[in-house]
Amino acid sequence: MDYEDRIFRDAENDTVDVTNLTDIAEKYIVEDSILAVFGLIGIAANILLIYIICYYRKLHTTTNTYIIHWAIADTGSAIITLTCLRVFYNILDISLEILCFYIGIGFALILNDMLFMIMLTIDWCLSSYFPRLLDKFRKYTRIIIAVLWVIAALYSVASSLICTSYAELYLIFHVTLPLTYAILIVLVVALHCYRVVQKLRKKVEYHLVSMLLIPTAYMLCGLLSWANLLFLDIPYMLSETPVFLHPTLNIVLLIMLNEDFKTCFFQVMKCKLPTCNFFKFKSSPQNIEENANNSNNAERGLSFDNKMFDQPNRHI
Repeated sequence: MDYEDRIFRDAENDTVDVTNLTDIAEKYIVEDSILAVFGLIGIAANILLIYIICYYRKLHTTTNTYIIHWAIADTGSAIITLTCLRVFYNILDISLEILCFYIGIGFALILNDMLFMIMLTIDWCLSSYFPRLLDKFRKYTRIIIAVLWVIAALYSVASSLICTSYAELYLIFHVTLPLTYAILIVLVVALHCYRVVQKLRKKVEYHLVSMLLIPTAYMLCGLLSWANLLFLDIPYMLSETPVFLHPTLNIVLLIMLNEDFKTCFFQVMKCKLPTCNFFKFKSSPQNIEENANNSNNAERGLSFDNKMFDQPNRHI
């Protein structure tokens, strides 16, 4: 986020002091190359995450559906960032109008990143504390996802047009996006505080927190980037790298906290997959009865983090 912001400000103020391609390479190539490496790692992690969840039927849950769409939006925003590298921008001499439209798409995808994380947080809250409302909420999952993508498209077009006509109103991004991020912070922190209080009172944890840890990790990884955008002034390498590493952290969290995902992940790592059936959903080769039960749970929209409400557990 703060990297694209600096690109736009350089273009708007025309403050880039380079006279030829050699100067551009010497000034930006090292930092941008390192950023590109981390960005490609994040994109690869997102693609792997999407593949695993789509391929195995036992992972077809409502919460994982939000994760898939988050990964799609995150991959798109990462691609926008990498193609906005200052080396490319200065070599191609991109106009301010084109940059407004292009970065507007990236910011719309970042908005969707946060919205899907908010929905994931709400889903966890309902599954943990309001199970009666959960089924009603999950009936509208497809509609919610479609609405979020429509919002992102409208946001991209509207903000790009405003930015093109009135460049000083580029600050619209500085209001809407931080506000959405602040909503995510409030939700995540409030749920963690409530969960800790409940645990201290009851001496036991009744709800798994695996799905809450993913938006928590997203919030923490983006904290430095947003702070750098609003009031800090640190090298963008330090603020953007955690954002690109979050997809990898997601995979690590799912491996640690979910046995189904862990099993499917290692099946992929062992290359025990057909080479030509990318979109054909299959269960991992385990016990037939277990697969049938997991498939039924998935069809009812039950996420793996709220399968057992009757028995307490001690996961934090």
